[in-house]
Amino acid sequence: MHLWHALKMAVIENWGGPESDAKRTWLIGVVVDMYEERPPNPQNGSIGGLDYIDTEEIIGQAFFDEFGAHLEDGSPREIAGQLRKAWAEAVVGDESYSNELFAKFEKERSKKVSGFTRGEDEEIPYSGGESDYDEDEYMDQDGSAQGPSQPKPPKPEKIIDDDGFETVQKKR
Repeated sequence: MHLWHALKMAVIENWGGPESDAKRTWLIGVVVDMYEERPPNPQNGSIGGLDYIDTEEIIGQAFFDEFGAHLEDGSPREIAGQLRKAWAEAVVGDESYSNELFAKFEKERSKKVSGFTRGEDEEIPYSGGESDYDEDEYMDQDGSAQGPSQPKPPKPEKIIDDDGFETVQKKR
């Protein structure tokens, strides 16, 4: 799972907060534990472990719960396939696919993860009321910006009914 691009980005960019690395370790542990809870059964030919769909759902949901992101790139399905294949081969004593993944991990370990830039949220104070900004005031007929050409007419007085509700008035 260390090869999973989305998980690497989530950890590097701290999507899960300062404990992102620990959350990755926890996620891997959960998946391993769930596979080990269902050992192979030679009597019925089952290789045990989680099935492909359960694996995909568990890692996708855990990713959302821990890192706050829905993955729509198909990567949970891809990772589930890799995990299931590695498990199926390991059950019969074949570690070639696991070794292949480990070699890939060793090669990728030093590479920088790219493809994501996190921006900072701009602090915009909220006044709770209507904005005094009138977009039309600063736009010319051709859409170019300009300064105010004439003073803005005063807003009509608010009309409050007996129950305390404001009556909506038609703009003029």
